[in-house]
Amino acid sequence: MNKLYKVGIYCRLSVDDASNSAKAKNYIPADESVSIENQREMLSKFAMLNGWVETKTYCDDGYSGGNFQRPGFLEMLEDARNGIINLILVKDLSRLGRDFVEVGRYTDVVFPSLGCRFVSVLDCLDSEGDNTDTTRIALPWETWIRSVLFSWVLNLRGLSMVDNLLSWPFRQS
Repeated sequence: MNKLYKVGIYCRLSVDDASNSAKAKNYIPADESVSIENQREMLSKFAMLNGWVETKTYCDDGYSGGNFQRPGFLEMLEDARNGIINLILVKDLSRLGRDFVEVGRYTDVVFPSLGCRFVSVLDCLDSEGDNTDTTRIALPWETWIRSVLFSWVLNLRGLSMVDNLLSWPFRQS
């Protein structure tokens, strides 16, 4: 008989949300980002396709992944301790957090001690499978690549040459 998984969907988006223009145009509620809704929808479908019971969704919209003192994350941990959920589902590891040492501690020590399976959809990572060792390699690289790309984009934003190049196909003559 298959184990019944009670899924806790976790969604997070930092304060550097590029979708603020969608909020301003009232496409989505002012207190929620497009990415959070997209994460929730994708993870909900993933849970359904796997025959898991979607129990609760935890959201930390506007919170940095650099620290784990986030209300949704802490509520999810408490629910896992109380047996309300037994599977934590995230879009990718960066949604769980940006500190790869802490992420590894949660995925390798904390979640298993709480009896929780952990699945990161886009990283193809499932703590029930035999692919968990890749986390130790993937997390440092993913963190480094994201930080380099983020700083590169921030540095380029103010350059008028870059603005001209990026807007070139859309310019009115």
